[in-house]
Amino acid sequence: MNAASSLGGLMLLLAAFACRNLSTDVPRRTARDDAPVFAAATQSTVFHFVARGDFANVSWGSNTVFGFVSVSTGDTLGLFYQVTQFDPCCSFATGFGPASASDFTGNAASKLSFNTNTCTDPRFITVEGPCGLISIEFDKTSFFSARSEGTSSTTFGNFTFHSVGTSEGSSADATGTVVGFPITSPNFGQMGTNHNVQISISR
Repeated sequence: MNAASSLGGLMLLLAAFACRNLSTDVPRRTARDDAPVFAAATQSTVFHFVARGDFANVSWGSNTVFGFVSVSTGDTLGLFYQVTQFDPCCSFATGFGPASASDFTGNAASKLSFNTNTCTDPRFITVEGPCGLISIEFDKTSFFSARSEGTSSTTFGNFTFHSVGTSEGSSADATGTVVGFPITSPNFGQMGTNHNVQISISR
């Protein structure tokens, strides 16, 4: 694996979505004083946190729908998702921000579960589509394992996802739903451990 972080799967998927312009009318919420910090309109970074500990992500796609979800523990539980459905045409769902730490359970050595409702945290930013329930089970598989470190940056629409750090992970199977969209099979999942990975989303 190259110098991308453990969220390399996210980089690949976001690159595929680069042709779609996301709405620039991001809902503004009042940030709390503690991390993570949401920027004011004059700033470039809209979400930033340090990822350390367990992470999991999954990407899936077919002729009708593409999606990606990433969740990482750290100074907050950071969540990012994007789903694009073409048939029936057309539905989109994009969001990023913090979730409750208690929503992410299990162990990256075997199985992780993520269950959250993005409508309940006023700090979470829903860019497109509705807020709602996200429920995913990640089961570790033996298809691959890898260690990666370095810097990765991908721009999609008006947003740039940037990560710097070191991580270790393995392949995973994922099942569940993302704000009403099912995660189809086969899919490409990863789960593992981040080591002080700096993650930011800017616009």
